Amino acid sequence: PEDHAAFQRECRRNRKSRGGGMYIVKPERGCQGRKIFLTDDANDRAIKKAAWYGTMGGDALVAQQYIQKPLVLYSQPSDKGYKFDLRLYVLVTSCDPLRVLLYTDGLARFCTQPYDEASDSNKHLRYMHLTNFSLNKSNVQHFSESADANDATTGSKRRVGVFFDFLQREGYDMERVWVQIEGIAAKAALAVQPVLQHYYRLSKPHDKFGDRCFEVLGMDILLDADLKPWLLEFNHSPSFHCEGAVDIAVKQPLITDMLQLLTPSLQRRSQLLARSHAAGSHVATSRAAAAGPGSHGILQMMRHKMRESHRAKSPDHSTHSTQHKNKTQ
Repeated sequence: PEDHAAFQRECRRNRKSRGGGMYIVKPERGCQGRKIFLTDDANDRAIKKAAWYGTMGGDALVAQQYIQKPLVLYSQPSDKGYKFDLRLYVLVTSCDPLRVLLYTDGLARFCTQPYDEASDSNKHLRYMHLTNFSLNKSNVQHFSESADANDATTGSKRRVGVFFDFLQREGYDMERVWVQIEGIAAKAALAVQPVLQHYYRLSKPHDKFGDRCFEVLGMDILLDADLKPWLLEFNHSPSFHCEGAVDIAVKQPLITDMLQLLTPSLQRRSQLLARSHAAGSHVATSRAAAAGPGSHGILQMMRHKMRESHRAKSPDHSTHSTQHKNKTQ
């Protein structure tokens, strides 16, 4: 609510320079698409109401500039195309030193109504503009559940790894997109690292390792029509509930990989502490050494793994399908 005046000025500037702009507004603590709406007016009744409640201790709102030209996927040439976003998973195993891993699979979540640029006449059409799976699932006439986790062309929810391989075969440079997504994950983690480190040291002042806790975050990414990835938000408690074949194929290996990655960290901790006690001294190992192999360049490792995956799975890309170029923009 304290930024309401600044938001009003931003809307006025947009009207003068660009003839107006659309914003997507969501509750700060919201989930599953609840109470999200589109507006081009900072004096919208819902915004003014939230600004008043915010000053009284209620939930604040987050307003983001709405991306009017997302990448859309066409189910058939006569369609207008369907908007989608990507739910990816980021594992933070340590905040001091910072160690971040990006999972190489995730969920592509599709809207269930063909997309048009947001306007006053269609901004209320939630199935067109919001990609939240729990919301689109209620559009029973158009929602479809994929029975095959390796099918990249059908279903309102698809595996990111399979979907990216499909787009790569159709001529899109998804390796470059993945590198950009890695950069977004790293920069987002770096932006909050000082705060995480501060609170961690307050709660664990004598810990020498910085890895007494971990977090799996849900990172939501939107690709625009130029294949540029945009960070929508981070979710601190992403759902691991499995509703179908796609969820099982993505989330179960994610949990398994996470536990396998954390186990060596615990073993290193025990070995270093045992070594330290055997020497009769306090733990004096540097944090970098405590991190062990793989603590640096972890995103580069993920990038290398992604490239190996593409080489193993993808056929020759020297000829591209012009048909799909007409279907995806």
